Amino acid sequence: MKNLSLVVLISFFSLSLFAQSNVKVGYQGVNYPHSGETFFGPSVAVEAALKNSFSLHLNVAYLTDHEVIAVDSDVITRGLKFEPELRFYPRKELKGFFLGARTSYTNFSSILKTGKDKVDFPTWGGEEAIFGYGGVIGYQANFSENLIISTVLGLEVESKFSEAMGSVGVSLGYRF
Repeated sequence: MKNLSLVVLISFFSLSLFAQSNVKVGYQGVNYPHSGETFFGPSVAVEAALKNSFSLHLNVAYLTDHEVIAVDSDVITRGLKFEPELRFYPRKELKGFFLGARTSYTNFSSILKTGKDKVDFPTWGGEEAIFGYGGVIGYQANFSENLIISTVLGLEVESKFSEAMGSVGVSLGYRF
């Protein structure tokens, strides 16, 4: 999976050299129903235009959740999420609106923090990698020729639990 992620990342950066591209920094939230937790964290994305109506988008997010389980005992869960996505911008009259199809891979790890001690902690019964697929709808607005803001709502189905997960993201970007 690491090799596939590396190939996808290099492909997106290569595409961005030859096409109009956006680089964005933002904040993302993802709800995982099987754990009853919502993870939040910073994200970085690259979007490269393919044709007038299509673009490739790669988002990488560092998600965290902090759960207090007892006095002076916390479980801290971290996830690194990769989301390649194909976006379609339907019409010029709807400038900025887009629909997308995405896949995702998230790798989780948890630690139990008791006082000053930290030890590895099993994540959801040993589940450390989650694959998903789904769709998104969003809007991308231009503030100036190069400055953009993007908002995204998504719904995914994850591999192991087959439950729908909602996600939301807001990012600021720069268009090259």
